[in-house]
Amino acid sequence: MHSVGRRTESLTNPASRIKPNESSLRRLAVLEKIIQRRNWQNRFLVSISDEPFIHHEESYAAMVDRVHETAPSVRCIEAVEAEYLGKLDIYVPKLSHLNLWYPRFKQVQREGSELWFYTCCHPVGRYPNRFLDQSLLKVRVLHWINYHYDMDGYLHWGLNHFAGDNPYTQEAISKGLPLGDRAIVYPGKKGLLGSLRFSAMRDGLQDFEYLWVLENELSKIKKKVGQEAFWLDPRQRPLELCRRVVRSFYEYTRNPDMMLNTRNAIAREIEKLQTEPLLIIQTSPPEGMFVPSGPRNIGVRGLVQPGAKVTLNGKSIQNVRPSGYFLQAYFMSEKNPTITVTVEYNGKTRTAKRTFRLTS
Repeated sequence: MHSVGRRTESLTNPASRIKPNESSLRRLAVLEKIIQRRNWQNRFLVSISDEPFIHHEESYAAMVDRVHETAPSVRCIEAVEAEYLGKLDIYVPKLSHLNLWYPRFKQVQREGSELWFYTCCHPVGRYPNRFLDQSLLKVRVLHWINYHYDMDGYLHWGLNHFAGDNPYTQEAISKGLPLGDRAIVYPGKKGLLGSLRFSAMRDGLQDFEYLWVLENELSKIKKKVGQEAFWLDPRQRPLELCRRVVRSFYEYTRNPDMMLNTRNAIAREIEKLQTEPLLIIQTSPPEGMFVPSGPRNIGVRGLVQPGAKVTLNGKSIQNVRPSGYFLQAYFMSEKNPTITVTVEYNGKTRTAKRTFRLTS
């Protein structure tokens, strides 16, 4: 089912409203009965009216309620161009709108809605997108943004929306839209055929997974240690690494080596959590932050194996607890913006560094 609502006027007309498509709603009621009979709850999504605008907020919210009343097992998903759309289950703003209205969208996520994003013929300029004439890095970085902002999903536009009879042409994947905007795959005899852009998107998804695996491993260690790991935020270290590649919705590295080197760094940190000696450190503020003088007091907390010896910039830390938890205040000088922590255990050593940006 494509949609269950209709616009009454042009998008930007203040009189525009979303009105119900009664025939579609009747089919939705039938679908709900099938879902209940076959235990298919929460497998189906429905669109009400593509890209509702600011003028549609109240009428669209009423339609969401109507859909939920008609088919409680079906969730509503929409590519949106408005902030307040009632009890919409999945908000999907364009990347540019996500940037401009981010606090509001994070609020609806906190209130229980899923938050995805998408790109289409917009955004342009400094924002990443998937156009044929852009660097493949712009495609791959989309899912670093996905991790950075803790998003729930990504909506393809367009995946395979070809124009004309020959999909293997620039016209077919671009007609009337920016280059490649209509499609990122091609039809094959046994299914969809990929493209360089589709491969770059797959690589970006794998990068996302690396970050998630690191977060998940840290979560398991926190749970195992218990109370004395209260301070450990499993997302902080993945985010520190992620920010080497992405710092905002439109600020990201243009250097492929930086992206690949960061991916390798994430992999190494995952592997180190599986081997001895254990060394987890977390600083306040996080690595990479600007630290002005006045003084520069960096909080350092960490976990090592019980009985391990720990040094911070060459000086022994004496307060390692029986659980392996330690904490230290470090006053950073102008000359050295790096904190180096070394652990020794059973004849093996391991070192972790955190570097900051200093300002006067």
